[in-house]
Amino acid sequence: MKTKRLPLAVQLAVCEQLSQLLSAGFSLRASLQVVTLNFAAQAAVWQAVDQRLSGGSGLAAGLAAVHFHPQIVAALTLAERHGQLALALQDAAALVRVQTESRKKLRQLMMYPLLLLALLAVIQTVLMLGVLPMLGGARSRFVQRELFGAAVLAGLGLALWQWLRRLGGARRAHLLLKLPGVRQLATNYYQYQFVSGLAQSLAAGLPLASYVATLATLDASPLAGVGRSIQQQLAAGGELGAALAQPLIFPPARALLLLGQPGPLVQAGMALFARQLLKQFEDRVERWLAVVQPVMFILIGVQIVLMYRELLLPLYDNIGGLP
Repeated sequence: MKTKRLPLAVQLAVCEQLSQLLSAGFSLRASLQVVTLNFAAQAAVWQAVDQRLSGGSGLAAGLAAVHFHPQIVAALTLAERHGQLALALQDAAALVRVQTESRKKLRQLMMYPLLLLALLAVIQTVLMLGVLPMLGGARSRFVQRELFGAAVLAGLGLALWQWLRRLGGARRAHLLLKLPGVRQLATNYYQYQFVSGLAQSLAAGLPLASYVATLATLDASPLAGVGRSIQQQLAAGGELGAALAQPLIFPPARALLLLGQPGPLVQAGMALFARQLLKQFEDRVERWLAVVQPVMFILIGVQIVLMYRELLLPLYDNIGGLP
């Protein structure tokens, strides 16, 4: 059955409800039945997932088939190995919620400046085609070049966005990890995923080696390379500290793993680091968003000054020039 991508708000609400139901002791199939009742508008989607579960597929595969967010699917893939499904759903939903709210806030911040820029473009077009000829001036080549440049930039931006969408999750992630300005934010994102998944794995009583082996199977994530690198270095006789010296492993988490503390203490520490990294990621996104609107208003101010310049110069020429 071909299904449309569910709104992220619905995906997050379902993840949170499944997590609560599983924590309360409901089975996965029973939890999915409750979700079907509460989200009746997408009943066909949940029935399709239930059919996959009855056929022996895991929840990760079932949700991937109905186009759930890749981060949720990746977290559930790990959870199928360590069994902490409720915790995985909760942590994945928390991270995706930060992304969702940030995108929503970005759209809200951009809406008003973009409308103003579009209005200014219309005014400049009218100025170039109608007002300046009436004042006896020539059509402004500057305005023509500006409008042409804006159209070219908009076309390039659209082409870049389409290219990134078609690039694929893994290649897009590797690109973001190398891109200046975005690299730290992307690193923070994947450090949270590593620490959060490790906390869940340790809570299930599984060793670090088991978690690393599971990471190595996640081909759609940069963390797969981290898992394979650790495995290769340890298999070659390397030290654990050197194997864990990876950019996507949070340094305090690496230090805690090397202290040799009891498993429950390490798990509690990883859970604490996960909350810390999620807060850092949220704060970094907020700082990025705080810059967007001032930059847009500076562009609007420049546009207004240039528009007045193109209008006033012909007027001064008609009255004999500047004194």
